[in-house]
Amino acid sequence: MKIRLLLVLSLMFLIGCGKNDEPAITGPDNAGIYCADFDTLWKKYDRYYVFFDHKKVEWNSAYYKYSGQIAKVNNYNDFISSVRNMLTELKDVHVWLKSKNGEFVQPFFPAYTVNWNKVLWQSYMSKYSWRQPSASWGWFIKDSIGYIAVLTWNKDGILLQQFDSTLDSLRNCKGIIFDIRMNGGGYGPLAGSIGGRFVPEKFQCGFYQIRSGDKHDDLTPMAPIEYPKRGDWQFTKPVILLMGRGCYSTSEIFAAGMTKLPNCISIGDTTGGGLSNSRQFTLKDGTIYSISDQLIYDTDKNIVESQGIPPQVIVEWNLNEVNAGKDPVLDYALNLLRSK
Repeated sequence: MKIRLLLVLSLMFLIGCGKNDEPAITGPDNAGIYCADFDTLWKKYDRYYVFFDHKKVEWNSAYYKYSGQIAKVNNYNDFISSVRNMLTELKDVHVWLKSKNGEFVQPFFPAYTVNWNKVLWQSYMSKYSWRQPSASWGWFIKDSIGYIAVLTWNKDGILLQQFDSTLDSLRNCKGIIFDIRMNGGGYGPLAGSIGGRFVPEKFQCGFYQIRSGDKHDDLTPMAPIEYPKRGDWQFTKPVILLMGRGCYSTSEIFAAGMTKLPNCISIGDTTGGGLSNSRQFTLKDGTIYSISDQLIYDTDKNIVESQGIPPQVIVEWNLNEVNAGKDPVLDYALNLLRSK
């Protein structure tokens, strides 16, 4: 009888926290609190996270793997560390934690080579009449070629009236280079409004579905992501979009729409493959966590998450050229427009 009791207690400790409605099993002091918070967080992801099937994540297995660790936790930092380790398995840049102390925790970020170098780029901008209305974007004209760089889709940093005025200045250029290689995302409707200056009708960027039920494959019907054309006129001359692994989220939506325009050529590298909407929840102790809840597709209905948007022309980020002070992607675009 004593042996059987010891086996039962050992099994309970290995299982850790209570997954359903059974009381949390406590190990060290405060473990019951951390088990309850862990269960709450795990269940929220189970209900709202959208990529379990796409990424082939066994979420139940993750529960049993990490609940045993949580049962041994006796301080907040170790709790956050264990949760971070579990969320790392989702390999999702839109999944993050903000601790009750205000620390931002990013469980996963891919180690890609980004085809943009800030110092090198600034040296190029210093050669031209670079104008920067805000930290979010800027532009120049050189040899009848327009160049626009959007560093982030910040709705407070990019005023549409200023952008429209800039586009008026570039109207007579033979073409525009639009650089988003460094842009990790931001406000989607802003990108849609800017894209609306380059299309004859609608700026069509793809499709989306939202997680809608308890089952991992419960999704709303597929709906389009599109924005109306905007402005008194549209720029329909050649556009070269510079893109790469530094592009995430809203920049990938923008790239998906621009690459389908007949007058646009996308060059560089595939985007980062981190595209979803996210929603935030808060634990009782103040810890905030983010959950991706939308499947977003490109215009050909391919899921962008983990895949990215490929360019029409791949331009190698040649480190020999970069070390020699050359930007191979921007140089390729400039030479392409000069030849037109």
